[in-house]
Amino acid sequence: MNKIKRDKKILRLRIQGKTYDAIGKDKDVKLTRTRVWQICIGKESEKLPLCKKHNKRYKGKCPLCQIDKNYPKALESNGFMRKEIERLKMAGSNEEDVRKRKILSVKLRDDFNYSFIRIGQLLNKHYSTIIHYYNKFKEEKSYG
Repeated sequence: MNKIKRDKKILRLRIQGKTYDAIGKDKDVKLTRTRVWQICIGKESEKLPLCKKHNKRYKGKCPLCQIDKNYPKALESNGFMRKEIERLKMAGSNEEDVRKRKILSVKLRDDFNYSFIRIGQLLNKHYSTIIHYYNKFKEEKSYG
């Protein structure tokens, strides 16, 4: 049995609900459990759609494209925010810019329901930094 027929049989048996061990012990396959798993995972990942813009495969929709798609819609009525995001993406870490990033993070999180990861992608910051901005701003508001 050639390799292509063997791989097709492995996938067919896996779809039928057989375990990796059972497939590996099949008389036509005769592979280890790990090798069967690798073949199944490899073939499944080939079926994942490729985002041509970001050159990555995702199970669902590309999260970066979702941001690109939702970003203009969410901020359409707030055109100043779009300019502010672009400016803050490149801005330094002086006190005024950090304060504006905090405010923007809270607005995007609370009003537009963006995740910390998405906000971080918009501002070119790690999501943990965005969480820190968010929490610090909330603390300042509670004291003020």
